[in-house]
Amino acid sequence: MVLRSAHRLESSCASWAAWGDLFVKDKGGKGRGGWAPLLYAAEKGYEEVVRKKLLERGAAVDAKDNDGRMPLSRAVEEGHEAIVKLLLDTGKVDVEAKDRDGRTALSWDALYGHEAVVKLLRSIK
Repeated sequence: MVLRSAHRLESSCASWAAWGDLFVKDKGGKGRGGWAPLLYAAEKGYEEVVRKKLLERGAAVDAKDNDGRMPLSRAVEEGHEAIVKLLLDTGKVDVEAKDRDGRTALSWDALYGHEAVVKLLRSIK
């Protein structure tokens, strides 16, 4: 099953629910730019989608986009503290993982200065 582009599914909760259901059926599904649903939801700050539709159904927290970035670095960049915490709480996130430019989640946060997120990342090191 081919997933529709994540960017077109942003418009409604019903679409997000369908997207999560599709993801469960096709865990390897990715949209434009190699983005798995969890990457997009983490960057956009959709906490309930991340928790209920993706993490609780087995979304891969280490899914990478075409730039080698994972949901953690996307959430960190945008300062989505609650999502960062959800991802870290899975115990499956490698905070030292580097993208294709050699940046870690903490180095992304250093660019944007989200202090609460820095504290979360440093607490697990």
